[in-house]
Amino acid sequence: MPDIIILGSGPAGAYCAGLLGQNTKLTVALIDARAFDDLVKSRKSCGGLLSSHAQSELKKGGLILPDTVKVDPQLTMVDTYDFINGDRCFYPRSYINMDRALFEQWLIDRIPSSVDKIFNTRVTQIEKTDTGFRLTLTQNNKKSFLDCKILIGADGADSMVRRLFFTDRPQPDRYVSIQHRYRVEDQHDAYFGFFDERITDYYGWALQKNDELLVGAALRIDGQVHEKFNIMLARIQEKTTLSLTQLISTEGSIIVRPRSIRQLNFSRGNVALIGEASGAISPTSAEGFSYALRSARLMAKQIDRYGSDPKALKAYDQACLGIRLSILFKLLKYPGMYNPLIRKWVMKSRITSIRSKKGV
Repeated sequence: MPDIIILGSGPAGAYCAGLLGQNTKLTVALIDARAFDDLVKSRKSCGGLLSSHAQSELKKGGLILPDTVKVDPQLTMVDTYDFINGDRCFYPRSYINMDRALFEQWLIDRIPSSVDKIFNTRVTQIEKTDTGFRLTLTQNNKKSFLDCKILIGADGADSMVRRLFFTDRPQPDRYVSIQHRYRVEDQHDAYFGFFDERITDYYGWALQKNDELLVGAALRIDGQVHEKFNIMLARIQEKTTLSLTQLISTEGSIIVRPRSIRQLNFSRGNVALIGEASGAISPTSAEGFSYALRSARLMAKQIDRYGSDPKALKAYDQACLGIRLSILFKLLKYPGMYNPLIRKWVMKSRITSIRSKKGV
């Protein structure tokens, strides 16, 4: 029986497993429904940009992102379109443009061999026991069971762990993220942001990765997401010079959006949530890598301190105060981005904006 089971091998789960695997006093298992050799093939509707905060988190873990994970072009600004007010601004940002699937694979490859990596396996049931949890696993139509003392949910926006053990707590809003990939010949050196409350109270985006252009939007789940996404595509074609003619593929996923720090849930007893499963994602930009890496590091730090004692999870919850405050700040910033009248004033003022550069 492992001391700790981590459910989900995305950035939060893989990073946490890599850190916990260095602790020789603990036994750790990492479970994911995806096959290990199919991780690079699996794609999530995600921009795949590593923010300055996420870069800082990697450095705290002693990691340097390899060039093999990065893609061109590297992006240093956001080209912002307000389709409601008809305005456009450029804002400086320090991103690393990367391939998300290769990033996840890199984090998984760094996990010590002491961690039991159980891939291509679905968790169909989780039961509370006197000593912890019992997970029912299904692999190749065969059922098995695995017990643990501590369960860590790193299973993303639609977290099974959150649904089972945090149902009485406020939950973040759920959105669907849809993303198209187009073949392009021109180079676009900016990350594009699109705002139009007639379509969504969140936003749309576009960015280039090598010879592909990713165009996506986060939309409320209301039965009209595909119609609204098509309207967003039409607006982009009408208002920008981006070419959306050679469609390669379509991706989709669920994402969450906290509206209050009360919707952030990090631990309860001997079960914890890290990454987007906890609700930790930017309510203004949907950036989640920094919170995934940060929560994983804080979780591993407290387990290193207390072992598999539930005190570790209580200490982890307290250590997440910084994450709560960071998201609270973004919630205070929210009206400046998503109230059309305030956004119009902010963009007209050109506060913190820069001049565009040739070629965008």
